[in-house]
Amino acid sequence: MSEKDGVIPLGMKRSAMRACLVCGLIKTAAQFQAQGCENCERYLQMKGDKERVEQTTTQNFQSLVGITDPMGSWIASRLRLTEKVPGCYAVSIKGRLPEDLYHELADSNVVIRSETI
Repeated sequence: MSEKDGVIPLGMKRSAMRACLVCGLIKTAAQFQAQGCENCERYLQMKGDKERVEQTTTQNFQSLVGITDPMGSWIASRLRLTEKVPGCYAVSIKGRLPEDLYHELADSNVVIRSETI
């Protein structure tokens, strides 16, 4: 599967799912550790780093939507996901990135979808 083919969380057990704090992509912790976040890997660098996965993803999210055609989807447009890979996304995300990473991303004008708690 190529990067643009999309991402489906393995298994649908809610307790195993995590959402990226930046873009809302939903996968399992093991998938984030193995593959990183296809949308955010250049700045989150989760691949191969279990601690980083814990810091940059959360289980605290509400609802999910499956997006197969981000450019043609009204919900992808509403959630500002038109430039993201197809996959499952959280509608609402709560969590906090490490402060230094948050400021680095904000300074680079990266849109962070999570609400801080």
